[in-house]
Amino acid sequence: MAENVTLVCEDDPRIWYCQISYWVYCFTMPVLLIIGLVGNSLAFIVLFRLKKKTPTIIYLSVLAVSDILTATPGALERFIRGVTNNRVYLRFYFNCSGFTAPYYIASYVSAWMIVSVAVDRMIAIIFPVVRRTVKCAKIVAVVIFLVASLIFICFQVTVPTTDKFGRKRCHYGKTGSYYEIMSKYWYVVDAITYSILPNLVIIPCTIIIIRQLKAYRKTRASLGCSVGSIELSTNSLENSCEIKQARVERSLEARRINLTLIAVCVIYAFCTTTFCIFETLEYTLSSKHEALIRLGLVVGDNLLFVNHTVNWAVYCLTNPKFKMEMLNLITCKYLKTTRT
Repeated sequence: MAENVTLVCEDDPRIWYCQISYWVYCFTMPVLLIIGLVGNSLAFIVLFRLKKKTPTIIYLSVLAVSDILTATPGALERFIRGVTNNRVYLRFYFNCSGFTAPYYIASYVSAWMIVSVAVDRMIAIIFPVVRRTVKCAKIVAVVIFLVASLIFICFQVTVPTTDKFGRKRCHYGKTGSYYEIMSKYWYVVDAITYSILPNLVIIPCTIIIIRQLKAYRKTRASLGCSVGSIELSTNSLENSCEIKQARVERSLEARRINLTLIAVCVIYAFCTTTFCIFETLEYTLSSKHEALIRLGLVVGDNLLFVNHTVNWAVYCLTNPKFKMEMLNLITCKYLKTTRT
């Protein structure tokens, strides 16, 4: 997530690995931008139109919006950087703020929305009788947004537009001890907020959910109604069978949601961890490894935007009901049913 990348390419974009990074941005960022913008927008509409709102639905809706606000300015900036061989937002402080602020804040909100969904599903498994309300989910989303804004505000307010050589940079310069400290440790704060802490929460929750899914497979046969039990002679037994069938349907729906969450968490953990590794190498390796650092950050950048653009596809692959709702929206069946 950190924007304090190596400055060699900004000073001399003709270097071969700089040219490779610019070409990669030119081809991948428009694709990721379009896929993320269209897919997340449709996902938000589908989730918003659902009549039965749950905390999970609220979190996923906020996640879709935050993914849009992360991918749009970030991918657009990198595409422009690839086309112009430089960073457009370096020219004016407003451009720097306009690209950087929503990118960071929305990315933090996106990460912690995944944490919220993971915790919510874990609570549903361990403490099924605990009431999880939509109002509480909305409060959690607002608190996460405010905290993310406070974490980033120190960067946004104190960032200088020039370094000690008078060059315009959208990151911390070397013009004082405070700036040197922030330039040195900001990427640590960023990595902890965006990747390390969320993964420390997500991984245990995911393990618990996977164990629950395994237990579900063992008990699924006992929850369902056999073919013989359907042909019953008494009404009481038929009602009992219907109750069991309803339980099976609810269990299947919960299982689909859990599978969706597991897939989202795995993608998030892989993409963010990979980027943090390359980002750490940037601050630990010497300048002679500039080519490795630059190309590694390009790979990490693309993985980050993949993380923010494919969640809607994960929903479709793991949840047939969501897929059907998405297809109905695309084919305008909602409009047809409304008019009739």
